[in-house]
Amino acid sequence: MEPLLKIPTLKEVLGKFSNVEALVFDMDGTLLNSEVLHAKALHVLLEESENIDIDYLELLERFKGVSEPDVLQMLIDMKIVPMGTDIEAFIQQKNDHFEKFLANDQVKDLIIDPLMVELLKEAKTKKLKLAIVTASERSTTNLFVDRLGIRDFFDFIITRDDTEKTKPDPMPYLHSFKELMIDASKALIFEDSETGYAAAVASGGQVQKVCWYDEKAL
Repeated sequence: MEPLLKIPTLKEVLGKFSNVEALVFDMDGTLLNSEVLHAKALHVLLEESENIDIDYLELLERFKGVSEPDVLQMLIDMKIVPMGTDIEAFIQQKNDHFEKFLANDQVKDLIIDPLMVELLKEAKTKKLKLAIVTASERSTTNLFVDRLGIRDFFDFIITRDDTEKTKPDPMPYLHSFKELMIDASKALIFEDSETGYAAAVASGGQVQKVCWYDEKAL
């Protein structure tokens, strides 16, 4: 499937997919232009600890769609971060930088495209159900949806803290269908990463791959 290069209108979505009762969004790189923010925060953290042997763009490419525990394990395997680094402390330190970036109003304005906000508004008007399914932890997810004022659009938000397995396993998407009380075939999932796309396809939902934020740097 060719990825979408531009955020569609609801009319375009419903013209392409049939029997859609819910729109389910991956967060980083799909709903939000936030992958770059994660990479920037991680790069600053690694620079501070003098464990940096990888540039920002490589971090962005390597860890797109990868959960925080897996990011840490990959950094350990690459010998960039020492063995035994505490995952919770690692996430908190990275999120401290992440929050500082997000507090910048100019950055916040680039995190979510106005076309995405319009799509969410149209979907709510048409009584479609909406959900976020993300491999990010709940604290980071809450930070985004609250700072950006988009929480009320969504019926459910599923984070990596809410299921035993995360993407590329389909469990998070299957959990969202259960919460939304819909059959998998009635859900349309938007995903940008390979791991997320694999999870979405395995869930049995309708899937649209996207890359509409790929060229938008912060």
